[in-house]
Amino acid sequence: DQLRLVGVVASPDGHHLLREQHHGPMSDPEAVGHELARRLIAQGAVELLAAAGSAPAPAFTPPET
Repeated sequence: DQLRLVGVVASPDGHHLLREQHHGPMSDPEAVGHELARRLIAQGAVELLAAAGSAPAPAFTPPET
């Protein structure tokens, strides 16, 4: 069985939208979530959230896969 996660990060006005998905084994949901987060961060999710005043600089860095 596979776990599929979809993540979306958007600016409050909806002008900027990041959407990503990742799937992997249901036996390792943490790794699936970390990879999804890594992909969104690589696309600029942290900067988008920080610019919207929704997030401080990241304290979380997903492990490299």
